[in-house]
Amino acid sequence: MDMFPVTFYAVLCGLVGLLAPRFRRWYGRLVFGAVLGVSAAIVMPQLRALVGL
Repeated sequence: MDMFPVTFYAVLCGLVGLLAPRFRRWYGRLVFGAVLGVSAAIVMPQLRALVGL
């Protein structure tokens, strides 16, 4: 099992857990999570290439 994606998404989920309570409404959390998820899917291949994995 490749640990890079697991670690990458675990860190992002941790950040979401820390920041999500600041959004009062459910749709704010939903939009934040969606934007973060799409951004992570776009950034992870470049980050992986940069690190050399």
